[in-house]
Amino acid sequence: MDATLKTVLYALMKARSYMLPPGVPPEDQARDSAAWNTVVFYAALFSHLSALSALRVELEDGEIWTPFDGMPESAYRFRFVPPGLEGADTCLGAMFAARVLPEGVFRWLKLHTPALDILLLWVGGHRAQCGVINAIVSDAIAEVIGPVAVVPVMPAAGVATAPLVSAVTLPGV
Repeated sequence: MDATLKTVLYALMKARSYMLPPGVPPEDQARDSAAWNTVVFYAALFSHLSALSALRVELEDGEIWTPFDGMPESAYRFRFVPPGLEGADTCLGAMFAARVLPEGVFRWLKLHTPALDILLLWVGGHRAQCGVINAIVSDAIAEVIGPVAVVPVMPAAGVATAPLVSAVTLPGV
């Protein structure tokens, strides 16, 4: 929790040095600055949600508890578990984010479609497509917990990619 709050604080401080979103006229940036700062806030707040999948919480009576169950009603113990199916952690984080994001904030961000789109991409695990928001939050995370793995940039839509294969030397070539 402490790392998440520090990440939010650092991300908001870093965002102050940017004109968001980049590439639009200054009057649009000024008009939409609150929406973009809201995206930075929630992207930073939600940046560690996928880590919830690494915890298995068991109540005193043996029942499994999840954050969707509200406050635990009895004593509990937890342990770290190996990762499940690839991508399931991101989906769990997205489900939790959907519960945590206030309805009023979502309704308000719908008036700022580009900002909402970036937040939705972030929550859905497509951080590489979030441009400067990804840079801001990744820098904040690095300040709080140290360097993190670089999120690779996704290829542009419609660009075919193929797996790398080892080089083969053909006779006579």
